[in-house]
Amino acid sequence: MRLPKLHKTLNILIRLAIVGLSLGFIYWKVFAKGEVGELLKAVESFGNNPFFYRGIYVVCVLMILNWSVESVKWRILVSRIEKIPFYRAVESVLTGITVSIFMPNRTGEFLGRVFILKTGDPVKAAFLTIIGSISQLLITILLGTTALLFVFHDFLPPGSLPSIWVNIGVISGITLFNFAMLALFFRVPVFSRLLRKLVRGQWYKVLTYLGVIESVSRSELFIVLMLSFFRYLVFSLQFYLMLRVFGIEIPLAQVMIIIPLIYLSLAVIPSFALSELGVRGSVSLYFIGMYLKYRAIPMTEIESMAIVLAAGLLWIINLAIPAIIGMPFVFNLRFFRR
Repeated sequence: MRLPKLHKTLNILIRLAIVGLSLGFIYWKVFAKGEVGELLKAVESFGNNPFFYRGIYVVCVLMILNWSVESVKWRILVSRIEKIPFYRAVESVLTGITVSIFMPNRTGEFLGRVFILKTGDPVKAAFLTIIGSISQLLITILLGTTALLFVFHDFLPPGSLPSIWVNIGVISGITLFNFAMLALFFRVPVFSRLLRKLVRGQWYKVLTYLGVIESVSRSELFIVLMLSFFRYLVFSLQFYLMLRVFGIEIPLAQVMIIIPLIYLSLAVIPSFALSELGVRGSVSLYFIGMYLKYRAIPMTEIESMAIVLAAGLLWIINLAIPAIIGMPFVFNLRFFRR
């Protein structure tokens, strides 16, 4: 078999494998494990809530906004190696969701993005994708650790009161850590130059890929970070609305602390566990339960179920549905160009 024909055959086989694995994973998580049945029962139980259907509609609209903002961010980053229109950026992002849906912690997202490019170097595109992912993770860490400042007392042994020095130490430590993370992010070009000095001999080719990192200016990094912050606000609002949909009423001021803690915890959970819907529900249940316990408010079984269902339905809207929408675009992936 000639090499071009072999590459074409391999491209088709890989695409079919990705679509098959994505469909299989979504079916297993949503249908085989009974999630749809539970959600349908939830509609019967919570459907009398006048906010139920309106809330779900708004959450779906926000899902579109969420991934549109991510597409803008990806388009800005990838523009230095290939100019793409907005619709192709959306296509790349949706393909990335499809490819990564069955991988631990969605680590395969970059595969769906970089191999849909026509002329851009996939390795350089992967470096740019990492910058975008780091910006989103940085926002999660910054807001999560800031929220932690307000509740770290709750994690101390019962009856113990921290001294003023403990308070000062925790606040100073988190503040310095956040400043260090920001400095590291905005000094990415400087660190890549340091790596240039360390790279020698046979690793010289790495320098060509580090160059694409250096090409991202601080102003562009700031724009990317602000887009990541806006995305964070969007999917935090989605979570708040989803809790309201299932009848969980929490003051907005408290939600601004609870949700960042939930997302921070999900960010540090081992990647192989994060793909589990149950983990999302359990983490949400823990922090909301902690809030209710602190105020001596007992949590009923219905409220516990509502929290888990809210987290599960949000996963379906934000990831499973976009992954299904992105499946046709998988057939545009080109893992072998020659």
